[in-house]
Amino acid sequence: MPESYVKAVLLFLVLCGIHLVKDLCELGKDLCGIHLVKHLCELGKDLCGIHLVKHLCELGKDLCGIHLVKHLCELGKDLCGIHLVKHLCELGKDLCGIHLVKHLCELGKDLCGIHLVKHLCELGKDLCGIHLVKHLCELGKDLCGIHLVKHLCELGKDLCGIHLVKHLCELGKDLCGIHLVKHLCELGKDLCGIHLVKHLCELGKDLCGIHLVKHLCELGKDLCGIHLVKHLCELDKDLCGIHLVKHLCELDKDLCGIHLVKHLCELDKDLCGIHLVKHLCELDKDLCGIHLVKHLCELDKDLCGIHLVKHLCELDKDLCGLYIVEPVCKAFVKIFVL
Repeated sequence: MPESYVKAVLLFLVLCGIHLVKDLCELGKDLCGIHLVKHLCELGKDLCGIHLVKHLCELGKDLCGIHLVKHLCELGKDLCGIHLVKHLCELGKDLCGIHLVKHLCELGKDLCGIHLVKHLCELGKDLCGIHLVKHLCELGKDLCGIHLVKHLCELGKDLCGIHLVKHLCELGKDLCGIHLVKHLCELGKDLCGIHLVKHLCELGKDLCGIHLVKHLCELGKDLCGIHLVKHLCELDKDLCGIHLVKHLCELDKDLCGIHLVKHLCELDKDLCGIHLVKHLCELDKDLCGIHLVKHLCELDKDLCGIHLVKHLCELDKDLCGLYIVEPVCKAFVKIFVL
């Protein structure tokens, strides 16, 4: 088709604008609405499909970008808003579904990238909110997986930060629950490691407080078992130091009661050996004072029998010297004699 003919058509359109479409529509259904696009497409590739949009855009701002959608919408509901996407999809695969996003992006920033999410959401549930993530991921890495979180956050609070976790979980196991922690960590320090605990806690009890320990342990050794104590302590006093013992005990017998002493000792000198006695005493009467002797003895010979007297003495005068002899003696009789 001669270029002069194309220019003539465009000149005619520039004089008549969108109003010409209405007139052509009155001539017959075959020249009406989306059907007209097919006919224009037959005139030449330059007037075909998405290429036609660019030409119309050159005619005037009112026919350009998102503004064109409004005009098409006025022609009929089938050409209105997001419903137009379905028709464009029928024209060709390159104009179909999510692939259209790239082209729309070229039209204007308002139709580009994440901003398009709001518009696509109006089309249907399958293109709405978090369900769109899978499709956007196919477009490019910057819109893929966890990287999309930052963009979605800009859209609204309900799609922002930790609140997005629930939605992402519905997408797939790799983006679900605690497995998401690693990805979130890559986004920023505030969403990284132990700092995420507070946010996860707001999501549900299963991800809250000490229950999270098991999940974190699965992520890596540095977040596993007793090593987590230091981090938890920074979060909240109730999860700090010796107070954590009760919670850890509920998780696993190996982390329970006196068996925890060895692990705590590795963490901090103040939580090590005999110094732990005072703290344990505050936790439970059965772990307090002379009752602790039996347990400590089972842990290590240096904490057993008469050797314990020296350590207890260093802790408190009331546990020192002659005052400790009678209680220790009674313990000895029960443990070693009987």
